[in-house]
Amino acid sequence: MDIFGNTNSRKMPERLFWGTIYIDHKTAIRGNPEKQNYSVCPRLRFINADFTCEGCGQEFTWTACEQKAWFEDYFS
Repeated sequence: MDIFGNTNSRKMPERLFWGTIYIDHKTAIRGNPEKQNYSVCPRLRFINADFTCEGCGQEFTWTACEQKAWFEDYFS
């Protein structure tokens, strides 16, 4: 059984990618839940995700490496 995308990034809960335009699953990198401060759902994988800025309307990519740093280094 795959829980939270443990073996396949496509099985991660959709709520983790709310508001995305595109998710590039081939960029998935492994997360370390022991370094994360989460209440319900750890991030087992980080994936490049494209969003639209609500302020200026410009598209941007939040990279897997940036997400990993945010959730495991800055937000832990």
